[in-house]
Amino acid sequence: KPFSGDEILNASADSKISIDVDCSICGASGKILSSAERGKISSITAESEISRYDESEISSGEEGEIFYVAYLGIDAKFRGLGIGSRLLALIVTQNPRAQIVLDVEPPHEDAPNLAQRLRRIEFYGRHGFRRCGKFFNYAGLSFEILAKPPLSAPQQGFDVASFVKFIGAGNKFIFKITDAPLYKN
Repeated sequence: KPFSGDEILNASADSKISIDVDCSICGASGKILSSAERGKISSITAESEISRYDESEISSGEEGEIFYVAYLGIDAKFRGLGIGSRLLALIVTQNPRAQIVLDVEPPHEDAPNLAQRLRRIEFYGRHGFRRCGKFFNYAGLSFEILAKPPLSAPQQGFDVASFVKFIGAGNKFIFKITDAPLYKN
């Protein structure tokens, strides 16, 4: 049974609302959208800020295809409902030949939110993202890169060259990919 936006908004983590992995997501109108098409989900936000989703992609269909998740965050009151997991599943389903790349704050021992950073890495790990031993550095900040290989090449390692080409395309900001963080944020 499809759930309304209100049912999702009013659900608690204990209610165990189960929404099939049919790419259903809650749109700004409060309705569940099941016919989301590739390329049309660049910004989906429920009225009460259920989630923020920002993405970019190279859709060439060739080897070296990258899908970069610039930011994925679920409002604290909606965590534990599987929304983030469903968004990641949707991204993977719609981009089977792409390497899915995202970055997180590195878990250095001086970080004031170390536990949160480790939970974030664990969450992505449960969804097939691997720590690459590479860091994305820009604007005085460093982020650890996590990548999920394409469904079509599950043994593929992180493709640094394709990522650098992707990030550099059309961007004028200065960044550097390194084996260790350059900054402690």
